[in-house]
Amino acid sequence: MNATILSLCLAAAAVPAAPAPETALVSFELREGDRLLGSPTLQVRLGEPASVRIAGTNGYALTVTVERANADFLVRSSFYRPDGGGWRLVASPALQVAPGQQSRVAFGLTPAHGLSVTVR
Repeated sequence: MNATILSLCLAAAAVPAAPAPETALVSFELREGDRLLGSPTLQVRLGEPASVRIAGTNGYALTVTVERANADFLVRSSFYRPDGGGWRLVASPALQVAPGQQSRVAFGLTPAHGLSVTVR
């Protein structure tokens, strides 16, 4: 009996664990004109959408998907601002970002919005 239990334990230990999903740490800086709206950092699974939402007049919502692009990352995002009782899409920029480097994009006219992204 003890030999059977030992055999089952050894067999279970020999089964490889499923590989953990590949993740990235993504840091953002969101601006409206000269004003910093927020600087969230998200741990994301590559290829899966992630989001953050801050309510209120100065709030924002950000949805992001990060994928590999050769040695870089492709960051697809949607940036929202409060509008009445809902959310208004401001922009949906996609940026190619080298690991550990910062990429920036500006969009909109008045006030101009800015988005900076760093992926680690």
